[in-house]
Amino acid sequence: MAISSVDPRTRVYKQTINDLAGEKLLQARPIGTLEKDKNRITVLSSLSKGDRVDHFRFKVVGNLTNVSLSSRSNGLPADNIKGPAVRIQILDKQGRSVIADSAPSATGNQRTAYQDALIGELPLSEGQYIVRVTRSDGLLNSANPNYTFQLSAGKSKNDYDTKEYPALPASQLYPTTTPSIVNAITSLPPDGKAFTEVFSSDIGSALSLLI
Repeated sequence: MAISSVDPRTRVYKQTINDLAGEKLLQARPIGTLEKDKNRITVLSSLSKGDRVDHFRFKVVGNLTNVSLSSRSNGLPADNIKGPAVRIQILDKQGRSVIADSAPSATGNQRTAYQDALIGELPLSEGQYIVRVTRSDGLLNSANPNYTFQLSAGKSKNDYDTKEYPALPASQLYPTTTPSIVNAITSLPPDGKAFTEVFSSDIGSALSLLI
């Protein structure tokens, strides 16, 4: 699938975060707000050895009918599976109900919703949602798949990019996020120029893989 349209005046907000060892659903990291023809969300991360799941939280503004989900992943050893190395699910804010599921084994509405997301036709009502990323069925736990996913709803005027690094030892402090994506919407530059900062990451390359 093609990347969603981007306005040349797009404002870019980037944050770096660290994974949490043994994370729970309530520890889902905020990655931005999705609004029609306004915001786009991109995440670049990996499932390191022993890391079973990543959770991310995003907010939908208004009732959307055109949510798009693009993703790409790789990781070895993966000879025992076919297709993407990770499974991506969209859940309700409590994490009790799976709305869309990328797994080939998914059936019914969950699989249909995922197919709708691939062509930019997934409806999502206003509210909070969770993205859950796990290894695909059959992928060895020793595999270290890298992955990126992108959520959009039409054109993009604000990009919220998150790069997540592996969990740090408890003795180390997590790096400070500047600017925080949580606060990005309330701190948009008034002159319409894109916000820029030094951000040594592979997000640019990862976006080129979203096809």
